[in-house]
Amino acid sequence: MTTTTDHRSELNRAAPAVVWSTFVLSLLGVGLSTYLTVLHYNTHLQPFCPNTGVINCGDVITGAYSSAFSIPFAVLGLGYWIAMVVLNSPPLWASDLRWVHQLRLVSIVGGMGFCCYLIYIELFIKNHICLWCTSVHLTTFVVFVLVITSVPKMLERSR
Repeated sequence: MTTTTDHRSELNRAAPAVVWSTFVLSLLGVGLSTYLTVLHYNTHLQPFCPNTGVINCGDVITGAYSSAFSIPFAVLGLGYWIAMVVLNSPPLWASDLRWVHQLRLVSIVGGMGFCCYLIYIELFIKNHICLWCTSVHLTTFVVFVLVITSVPKMLERSR
């Protein structure tokens, strides 16, 4: 027999597929950002990316507009994805702490906004696209969709 709080707690849980997908995708984000960070600092490494005019990973990763306040965007991304691994870990998805879910939502909205800014830089300022950066942007977008469709419902039910 379940109590009212057990039933309410069950309603506030995200689907297991969402929990595990966001966690695995966050780990992927760490991997991609680690690779981009290594490429940024080791310019002798050639990215596994064609240099065919519009597609030019080297220019996007190491050229002008690849950092802010002397911090490479790849490093910022790595820090972001490490935080998202924690926020998207199964124990934190199961947390009854409302602020954890609010922080997850705010973080992914901020991350998606930052991706839009980086896409703008790639398309309209640099006129080059990095396929690895695009992979990070797509990963962010998928996590964004999963979180934005799950967390607001969880927050609404927990009032």
